[in-house]
Amino acid sequence: MTKKFYAAGRYSFIDLNGDVTATLNSVTANRYDRFSLGGGYRWSDNVVLKLGYDWNKNSGPGVNDADDNLLSALVATQF
Repeated sequence: MTKKFYAAGRYSFIDLNGDVTATLNSVTANRYDRFSLGGGYRWSDNVVLKLGYDWNKNSGPGVNDADDNLLSALVATQF
């Protein structure tokens, strides 16, 4: 984009075989997919502002999709 702005995307998944499920943070799934989009702005050499959104989908036998999408905003600094 420009020297100060950036954008990024990511896709990740966990796929367990068969009827096996796993539970983490009260989310049970056989398959878990995450799509992430985000961007940032380099305020200075030491400060970055970031904004992102994650769409999460879990599925599998007897599994209800959890409402766990995430909007995040943060300031990262180094000193």
